Amino acid sequence: AVLAMVQSAYLLRALEPRLEMAITDDEVRAVLRRGQTALWLPYAALREQLDDTTTWEVTGDSLALRLAKDLHAEQLVVVKACDVDRKLDLPALVRGGVLDARFALWARDADFEIDVVSDDALEDVRQRLLGVRVQGSMPQARRRRLP
Repeated sequence: AVLAMVQSAYLLRALEPRLEMAITDDEVRAVLRRGQTALWLPYAALREQLDDTTTWEVTGDSLALRLAKDLHAEQLVVVKACDVDRKLDLPALVRGGVLDARFALWARDADFEIDVVSDDALEDVRQRLLGVRVQGSMPQARRRRLP
């Protein structure tokens, strides 16, 4: 999951050079303080230690959730390469295999909005990341919580 996240960050950066790469939590915070959008490269941070993230139950979704919690994020947008029914809540997405089981556990105490979208919404996600509000685009993010 970690290597795939790093590769995806490089791909996204190639598509949108205004996005800034960041390896550590401190680098992510610095990018955000400058008003920019950070692309997290977790490989260096996670490869040196074994912890509860080094299991097959953890995907890039859960790693992103953990980073969002560490950074006290206001919102997390998870982009999936499958169809996502925007009406489903997190428990239903976990049961349907869209999100991993660890995501359900870690999302319980998240105090920010979590939105899960399919990759056909990438242009809307891009606009949101860059701070552009596009009329008629992605619906307002809903707080999706687990019971």
